[in-house]
Amino acid sequence: MNVRNFFFSEKINELQDSTNVDDNLNEEQQTSGNEKGCESVELQFCIICSKSRKRCNNRKGKLHLAHKPETLDRFESNASLINDAHLYDNFERALLEGKQIYYHASCKNHLESTSESIVVAQKPQTVWHTKRHSNAIVFDEVCEFIEKDIVQNKNCYFFSFITNLYKVCLKQEYSDSSITTEDVILRTNCLEEDLITKFHKKISIVTINKKKLIKPYGSDFLTTVMETLEKRDIVERASLILREEVEAIQGNMLPDDILTNDLIAEECPAIPKILEDFYVSLLSGSNYRRKHSANCQRLAVIQSGYYL
Repeated sequence: MNVRNFFFSEKINELQDSTNVDDNLNEEQQTSGNEKGCESVELQFCIICSKSRKRCNNRKGKLHLAHKPETLDRFESNASLINDAHLYDNFERALLEGKQIYYHASCKNHLESTSESIVVAQKPQTVWHTKRHSNAIVFDEVCEFIEKDIVQNKNCYFFSFITNLYKVCLKQEYSDSSITTEDVILRTNCLEEDLITKFHKKISIVTINKKKLIKPYGSDFLTTVMETLEKRDIVERASLILREEVEAIQGNMLPDDILTNDLIAEECPAIPKILEDFYVSLLSGSNYRRKHSANCQRLAVIQSGYYL
């Protein structure tokens, strides 16, 4: 009995030892498996934003594996181009350690868009870029006028006034570059839509008596305002006509050392007839005798010369 008991006790000890060994092996395998799982989870993050999860346009952004050589080269060149040292170091470290590189599609698109913008900015400016910049400056000037006079001060204008203002500013901005009539017409046609978009629920563009008006949003329009606008429009158009006539004058440049003969020759050889008629009508009104009197004619010439 003692020998049998001893034999059974030895067998039980052997079974316990083998069970402990199996448990240790299972624990080691489980631990190593967990470590590998943790390692794989840690590696699955976007190389650009360093996030594993991201939402774009209310959608969950998936991680994509960058396994193509051209994709890896593009990542490296873009990181260097935008001068992002952190992204470049992360990319180089992942390549040296042989880790897999993941990215979000939205992050990749943003990186490429930023790189393309830098490349375009480094290129020499073309005529198209110059005109676009000039158009933006002029549009801002017109918007500043509308914000102050129409939105804040509650004034109304004919839309033709805004159009003429835009044309004048556009020609002044293009004074050092080439501009054609087609450029002005094209930009003017888009002006109304651009202003409505810019001043949404701040201004209204309406048509009254076959004339287009621009006014504060939601304001009432009175008949007396229409009469005032018509008078102001006539004065504005008359002023622009006179200005064009004066700008068309071919003046004579006076020398630095002016002599009496230079003063007699005058800087402007002739005063535009339309400017002289304007001052005659301004001084005499509709009185025919006064309009053709020598005194009125002389005063009109003096005022015209003073204007010039």
